[in-house]
Order: sequence, then structure tokens, then C-alpha cells
Amino acid sequence: MVAGLAAGAAAAGAAGLGSADASGAAAASSAGAGATQPACPAGGYEPGEHRETLQQQTRSRRYSVYVPAGIPAGERAPLVLDFHGNGSSGAQEASGSGWRQKAEREGFIVAYPDGIGNGWNVGNCCGEALSSKVDDVGFARAIVQAVSAAACIDPKRVYATGISNGAGLAHRLGCEAADVFAAIAAASADLVTDPCTPPRPIAELSVRGLDDTLVAYAGGNTGSTGWYSPGAKMTLELWRTIDGCSANSETVLQYCQTYRECKAGVEATLCSLPGTGHILYNNTLGFSVPDVAWDMFKRQPMP
Repeated sequence: MVAGLAAGAAAAGAAGLGSADASGAAAASSAGAGATQPACPAGGYEPGEHRETLQQQTRSRRYSVYVPAGIPAGERAPLVLDFHGNGSSGAQEASGSGWRQKAEREGFIVAYPDGIGNGWNVGNCCGEALSSKVDDVGFARAIVQAVSAAACIDPKRVYATGISNGAGLAHRLGCEAADVFAAIAAASADLVTDPCTPPRPIAELSVRGLDDTLVAYAGGNTGSTGWYSPGAKMTLELWRTIDGCSANSETVLQYCQTYRECKAGVEATLCSLPGTGHILYNNTLGFSVPDVAWDMFKRQPMP
């Protein structure tokens, strides 16, 4: 698995834009600066929480949308999709991740999807979503489309984040949906999508606890089902290669190693938190995942 991931990353880095086919390249191009943005929908969401359902193939899929007060009417707002961990739910993620509070302070919309069987299909995990080969990348795309039809969303500022299994899906979206998502932030999971060949370089942030025993920082066959993870440092190296970054890195925010000399101006970062385990939102270091991730998101709109 490491060899396959590394080889895929090297191929993506060498090609600059990965191995996307013509349709992928066209999709990325349509999201570029020259694309005409659709008009904002009339009416739209009122401030507050909205429970939504969409039909995906034969499944009814659920998600909630939180709209903070104070977003000016007609102003395009960023959208963040926040994915829960395996065995959890969108409601639990909303209550514990801190992204709702960040949305209130910064003025963006956040969506909390629910996984099938409370999990996501990231390729080697988890549960019913994996065994049934659920198309969670398609679900994420459909949420963005549905929310954009109901609210005034800036298509250049759509982002994905999550924890554990949800972070694995954020990584997968970076690989397979970089035409929709401008950047990703993943907490407590590694890149396991193989191959990972996004149609363009995409900015990535990983936040990992050094004392994580569920998805070990060093990698290996860990987790409740013994799934394989390449490890936090290998994940950073994979993204560095995918994004065509130089070998020059710097330490920022005390705990983070970041590569900023990357193709298309993107960045790849790993924040390693001492004394911190798998569920790291309320860590003892005062390190805020939404604060650090949002700072990166603001620097990294869709090109």
C-alpha cells in the first residue's frame, strides 16, 4: 500500500496536475477565474439550522445546514462540509468540532452530513459504507450542489474537513473532487486513497495527536478493524509530492510543519499535537482545529 500510494503521488507530482482525464481537466477549468458564476437563488435559507434530505441513487441521504446570522443578503458565502467520525453522526460532530462557532464568527455556512451506518467509504474503512461501496464522494458533491441551489454560495470557497473516518473522506475528496473543493483539513486520519491523482494541486492540512492509539501517528495496521494507515509523516510526504512542493519546510504555530513552495501556490501541512489522542478537538494545548484550518482555507480559494 505504501508503495502504491507513493508511486501514485510521484506520478501526480511529476505531471503537475495528476492523471485526470479530459473531463476532469474541463471541470477544473470551469471552476477557474474565467467561469461565470450562477446567480444567487432568490430567498434562500434563514439563519439557523436546517435538516435536509437528498436522494442519491436508491438511498435517502441526510445532512444539516447551519447558517449563521449576519451574512448580508446576496453576498456569496463560503461553505464548509464537516464529516463526523465512524460511529458518530452529523449532530454529534456539530456539537463538538467547533466549526459552528467558527462559522458564527467568520460568516460562512457549514454542513454536517450523516454517513450510512454512521460511517464513510474511504476505500479501506468503514462498516456498511465500505461493504456496500457507498459513493460518499458523490454524496459530498450532491450536498454542495443542493446547498448552492438554496443559498448564495461562493463556488471558489467550498472546503471539506472532518475527524477520523470523516477526515479520511476529506482526504479522499482532495484526491477525487478537487474540482469542487478548494482545500481540505483532516483531523486524526491519514491519506489512504490510492491512487490519489487530483486534477490540480490542492492545499491540505492534517492535525494529528501523537498519542493516538486508534489511528496511530506512526501508521501501520491499527484501528478497531485493523485497517492500514501510512502514518502522519508519510501522509505529509505524499501530499508534498502530489502538490509538487519543494523540500523546504518551516515550523509554524509551534506544532506544525508546512510546505509553502508548492505548485499553484498551495500548501501542505502537518500539525503534531503532543499529549493528545484521537479525539483532539478539545485538547489541552489550546490548539483550535477550526481556527488553524480556517486561516488556511482563507488563503486557499479555488484558483
